[in-house]
Amino acid sequence: MKLKGLLPLMLLLVACDRQPMPATSAPEKPAATQGQAAPVAAAQSPQEFWSKFRVAALAGDHAALQGIARFPFVTRGTDDDDPNVSHDEAAFAGLLPKILAQDTGLTRDGETMREYIERHPDLPSVAVGGGQFVPVAADAAQFSAGTLNFEKIDNRWYWVLAYLE
Repeated sequence: MKLKGLLPLMLLLVACDRQPMPATSAPEKPAATQGQAAPVAAAQSPQEFWSKFRVAALAGDHAALQGIARFPFVTRGTDDDDPNVSHDEAAFAGLLPKILAQDTGLTRDGETMREYIERHPDLPSVAVGGGQFVPVAADAAQFSAGTLNFEKIDNRWYWVLAYLE
């Protein structure tokens, strides 16, 4: 007699074009559609970026540095009237030794950019004038370290510019 009760239930389910879900299965999550935006990755902090950049620079990992540089990569001289020079990815590898070997101009005895990067495991503070320095803000959109400039574009940090003598 219990079958008589199940028969109408089965007919009702078939009529509704639905199938019963096993009690042990979890509901499926809807698949992403083309109209939905992909999840946004957490923004990388300036310190996280600096640490990644530092490891690559000290290891001489040109591929990693190229991966975090924005192209065209820009260099310019140290004078205000020096023009910006754009470089493509092919020219970038040739620039790296020059950039890392040049003097930062920040010490009396001289210090290469490589030495500067090695000396700063933490992101260098920003000079604000009058001998005062402040840490780079966690929500900064750009920062400089020695002769290098970095910029946050679309929630991602890039190495965008280097000053060359």
